[in-house]
Amino acid sequence: MSLAGTTLDALGGFYLTYDLLGSKYGPLRTITRLVTYSFICAACFWPLLGLWFGVVGAIALGPLLAFENVRHGSHGTESRPEALTFQGIRAVALGLAGWLTIDARFGAAFGLAALFAMYVLYYFHFSPADTYRARRKPQLGTQVIAPAAARGVVIGLAGLLGGALTHEAGALKFGIEIGLVVGTLNTLTLTFGPSVEWWAENLSGRSLGAIGAMLAVIGFLLQSLQYALPLIGLAR
Repeated sequence: MSLAGTTLDALGGFYLTYDLLGSKYGPLRTITRLVTYSFICAACFWPLLGLWFGVVGAIALGPLLAFENVRHGSHGTESRPEALTFQGIRAVALGLAGWLTIDARFGAAFGLAALFAMYVLYYFHFSPADTYRARRKPQLGTQVIAPAAARGVVIGLAGLLGGALTHEAGALKFGIEIGLVVGTLNTLTLTFGPSVEWWAENLSGRSLGAIGAMLAVIGFLLQSLQYALPLIGLAR
């Protein structure tokens, strides 16, 4: 609690000093994207796939998506080597989560299968580089359903293949679960991601200051809890 409170206090301070740090593609807007996408990834992965998938989603997959969107918004379409590197990082992150959740053999097999799946998605123009948008209103339609379904299917097949190669008893169940989770996650990010991008790019200095004040207050409350909880215990 103390660590989380200190972190929020620091973030709040950054937001409150927007005049020093702010720019259209400055660090505060990047942090806003990072926190939003990290939360979405953790909330999708954790309930079905377990703690380690939630952690990897929060510290790797969410920040990577935020970085990609900042890259697209500030510099346009990414180069082929950049796109392939991003897909490789995603595959390594999924393999690491599989390793921590099941074992090293499964993690390696799943990571390699996911790497192949990511490159297939890139080849057929279903990667995040092909779906980046910044719009005020959420979007829903074939431009969302087709990429989300494609990503869910190929990652589900990668999970099934990784489990089959390492003779995991629950390979079919895992493949179905991770396919559903990835499909749901991509549906959410493709539906609401354009609104997140529009919001991040159009935040005013006053809005950032208000966010900073809110984060600082939450951080203060979290830091206070470590002292309040023992007192509540003593009172009982």
